[in-house]
Amino acid sequence: MRREHFLDFLFLLETKNSSHYVLKMQRSLGYDMVQLVEPERLSDGLALFWKSSYEVEVLRAEKRIIDVKVKLRAICFFISFGYGEPARHLRQGVWDSLTEIGSTRLEAWLVVGDLNEQMDNSKKLGGPTRDDADFIPFRNMIIDCGLKEIPSSENRISWVGTRNNEYIQCCLDRALGNSDSFNLFPRGHTEYLERIDSDHRPILTRFTNENMSRQRRFMFDKRWTSKPEVEVLIRESWNSGNREDSLTLFESIVDVRRTLSKWKRKTNTNSKKNITNLRDKLEAERNKLVPKIFHRLNKIMRKHLILCDPIICIIFQERCFSAMYQPFPNLDLES
Repeated sequence: MRREHFLDFLFLLETKNSSHYVLKMQRSLGYDMVQLVEPERLSDGLALFWKSSYEVEVLRAEKRIIDVKVKLRAICFFISFGYGEPARHLRQGVWDSLTEIGSTRLEAWLVVGDLNEQMDNSKKLGGPTRDDADFIPFRNMIIDCGLKEIPSSENRISWVGTRNNEYIQCCLDRALGNSDSFNLFPRGHTEYLERIDSDHRPILTRFTNENMSRQRRFMFDKRWTSKPEVEVLIRESWNSGNREDSLTLFESIVDVRRTLSKWKRKTNTNSKKNITNLRDKLEAERNKLVPKIFHRLNKIMRKHLILCDPIICIIFQERCFSAMYQPFPNLDLES
């Protein structure tokens, strides 16, 4: 994810590692600042990373909540990064803490994280229907704090797992804001990212409408040297450029690069794009109420992954199958 998104703030929960390990992660991810909540007996643990361009004051850092005040030039707002109690009977304590924080917030305030609770049964697939009274404490906290969901346009089913051998999907991860935050960030939008090596989707909340597309550098893939047509294309493009006296060496190289880029798009040799397409198919299958996860998926992978680099192919297969079978621990993978 870090390759695609270098976020201004990154919140991790259930770190389950010592501060030494998480601080190494901070450096590898390229973040300037960090606030940690140590795990208890290698359980739980929170970490918040941010860039030094923000002035951040940590107001509260406890087992389930990191609450901060953020300043960026003339802009000031608050964010509570939360992790709801996995045990249902303990969640009221988290709601009480958020209500206490919200009761004093007169400025823009956001609540982001895995709150481990649903608003109702409408965003749940599989498993028994819960009594509507179960959701009242969570909804009351949201009402008391004056919060509402930041808009999103993607699939909001953010968690998959099994309970009593039943496959369940529901929305546990969310981003909320009060009315002042919507006034400050009218274009706020939450994106539910791809679920990889986890039972949760990461969520990404943006507050600007900036164009995120960037022109990427051209990189020659050494695997192309095994394809005879590539050498022919390079020779033809180079010789064509040399016939034009006005072309400089640099312009000839640019011409070859343009030719190879067109060839790559037409021949579907982009491994990253192939892997992305396969992941999309995998995700679509996982999001079904009863995924067909056996021969059909295996056939798709065997057919298409051969186009990718062999090492990438092996890694991708391992990750996808581990993610796919994660909610089904009792399945016989040889069947």
